[in-house]
Amino acid sequence: MSREIKFRFYDKLLLKMIYRELLPYDNEHPNIEVMQFTGRRDVNGVEVYEGDVIENCNTKELQTVYWNNEKSAWYCKYNDDNRYIVSLSDSIDNLNEVVGNIFEK
Repeated sequence: MSREIKFRFYDKLLLKMIYRELLPYDNEHPNIEVMQFTGRRDVNGVEVYEGDVIENCNTKELQTVYWNNEKSAWYCKYNDDNRYIVSLSDSIDNLNEVVGNIFEK
């Protein structure tokens, strides 16, 4: 089984997302946030990354994608109720679309 492993980087100084395989400087730089591709796509075929905000097409509820260390899987927190979480695979299967991310609102 193969999976695509990709990252994107948010530069807090330039205030923009950088899509490339490697950065010309250390990825531990304090002004760079690294986000991993989840391997999933939304209803429009858009790649879903860590830190993305997705919207349920039916309920219009917003969720933020994150890595859950305890479960070793991608999960979503509902933006209106931080206690309510759902696995990303369950969420994506319910017709969600990427509407932004935690850095670019």
